[in-house]
Amino acid sequence: MKQHIYVCMEKIYWKKLLVSPPLI
Repeated sequence: MKQHIYVCMEKIYWKKLLVSPPLI
């Protein structure tokens, strides 16, 4: 069950990365 939550959080994290421009 813990892994499922981790995967969901990872998806949200990647979505944020794709949506927001990288801070360089």
